[in-house]
Amino acid sequence: MRRTSSAKTTSEGQIQLFRFPEVPEHFKKPVEVVHSRPHSQMSLVHRKLLSAWLKNAVETNPDKDGWWTLAIVDLAESIGFDSNNRDHLSTSARELMSIVFEWDVMAETRRRSTWKASVLFPDVEISSGSVRYRISTQLQEKVLSPEIYALIDQRAIRQFRRGSSIGLYEFCIRYQKLPKTAEVPWEVLRDMIMGASAEAKSYQQYKVFKDKVLKPGIAEVNSIVDMQIQLEETTRGRKVVSVFFHITHKQPAPEQELSAPEDLADVAAMVSMGLPQSEATKLARTYGHTELAAAIDYTRKRMGAKDLKELGSPAAYLRRALLEKWVPPGSKSAEKSPPKLPAKKKAAPGEQSQLLEACLAQRDGEAKGYFNELDPSEQKKMLEEYNAQQEIASLRIKAKAGKAPGKAATASFFRWLSIKTWGPVTKEHMLAYAENLVFGSKE
Repeated sequence: MRRTSSAKTTSEGQIQLFRFPEVPEHFKKPVEVVHSRPHSQMSLVHRKLLSAWLKNAVETNPDKDGWWTLAIVDLAESIGFDSNNRDHLSTSARELMSIVFEWDVMAETRRRSTWKASVLFPDVEISSGSVRYRISTQLQEKVLSPEIYALIDQRAIRQFRRGSSIGLYEFCIRYQKLPKTAEVPWEVLRDMIMGASAEAKSYQQYKVFKDKVLKPGIAEVNSIVDMQIQLEETTRGRKVVSVFFHITHKQPAPEQELSAPEDLADVAAMVSMGLPQSEATKLARTYGHTELAAAIDYTRKRMGAKDLKELGSPAAYLRRALLEKWVPPGSKSAEKSPPKLPAKKKAAPGEQSQLLEACLAQRDGEAKGYFNELDPSEQKKMLEEYNAQQEIASLRIKAKAGKAPGKAATASFFRWLSIKTWGPVTKEHMLAYAENLVFGSKE
């Protein structure tokens, strides 16, 4: 796995390609482990393995001899290890077994306490399909039932590309509900997040540690998690002696509440026609009640028309009625009803096929944008519905963390979604698409 600094990857809870938020993967990591000093260098993979093993221990039961088991494929997925070099993964697991940790070194900066140190995973067994491990008896109870802990998100852990950034994130997340972290001698922080590598001559100077480790680490933490950290230094004369971090949280832009009875009625009507709740709410915020009510009324009349073919998708019809401002005749807001196209010269088969493909490609892109705006629960329903009707296994969407669906499955899903959302492409759609290419959008 490359250990390079990186901007935020895909991220956050969606299937990697679709970029919809993943469900957080929180677990409690005891403060004794978070504020520990490794006596050996902690690589990126070491840090990720440690968290994955502790999370597995919290969520599963050991066997009668105190061994926890984790399948290699699940372990690789949990830490975002997308390389085929399983030897490197096994080597890192064996190295982790031998690393000695000095526990809760932050306590030493506040008071005199009993010095404690041990390996965290004294026994490890690795086979071709799984890894088995036991946890130090000194820490096992604290790992399984911690009194003081940091709430770590394994989803965030697997996105980091620097081991020291993980150490910095875990140090700060311990104080996430406070405006700032505890103040700590910078050498102690260095040893906590870097381990034995901090003993290298180049990191004996604070300036070098700040430029080479803290600055890129802060940038990576701020790019990956909602918590934002800002470095503060305490000096004695001209010398920096300790550091702490101010903590803020990214606040999503407040959305306008829907409280008017007519808005709530519009949302309820759209949901009853098959629109997802989040889409209906967004439409209610985007359009005025007059436009929405007219489109809803028009769609209802079309649904009740006995002399016309039953609507296959009222939701798709409603979207088009709203977009093209179809309203019942005689309405004050009536501007137009579904257009009756004049006779046009029939396009050659080749031209018609090319136009259809171009129109479909545009709608596939719009379907992707539409999907990204849905709530995660509604996205999940869409994926489940698609997978249930998809008979070809290779075209089903498999939502695995860190793995993007194949191109064929992606194309198939968005083509299905575009038809489900707006209905099949008609001659009217192709004509509108062609006119837009020639004359530009009417908006």
